Amino acid sequence: MNFIVSALYFEAKNIISSFKLKKIRNFKKYQIFRSDHTVLILSGVGVWNAIFATTYLLSNYNKSKDDWLYNIGSCGTVDREIDLKKILIPNKIIYNGKNFYPDILEKHPFEEGVLNTLDLNEKNIDTGTHIVDNEAAGVFFSAEKFLYLNNITFIKIVTDDFFEKL
Repeated sequence: MNFIVSALYFEAKNIISSFKLKKIRNFKKYQIFRSDHTVLILSGVGVWNAIFATTYLLSNYNKSKDDWLYNIGSCGTVDREIDLKKILIPNKIIYNGKNFYPDILEKHPFEEGVLNTLDLNEKNIDTGTHIVDNEAAGVFFSAEKFLYLNNITFIKIVTDDFFEKL
């Protein structure tokens, strides 16, 4: 099974359409979309929302060691060399001074970089950071309890310059 966690509908709408995912209507807390081999959940913004949604998803659907989880979403850049719309794969996630390392074994065509997950309205960025978001560390923290590390992948699309928001 492929699991996808995205924070917001605008981040997931093309995935929902491409994979022909159908909305499951009997959930009030989360929007969940599903096909035979893929389940996508919209977590909402923030680390805690990501932890709860990922835990909910994997505790209700996790079935085998071959399951994969993808966190697909937008991010801001703190590196002015990174262009908008660029896709990055985080090879290190920083949250509150703690480091998480996704185990990237598969070859891919994307640039890798350091992602700093920030709490809402937080402005302090760790040294060496390329991109920032509000969910990746929460997804990682939960998913590592259910899946092999090499079966957890983060795909981030740069949608804004973090410093322009300040």
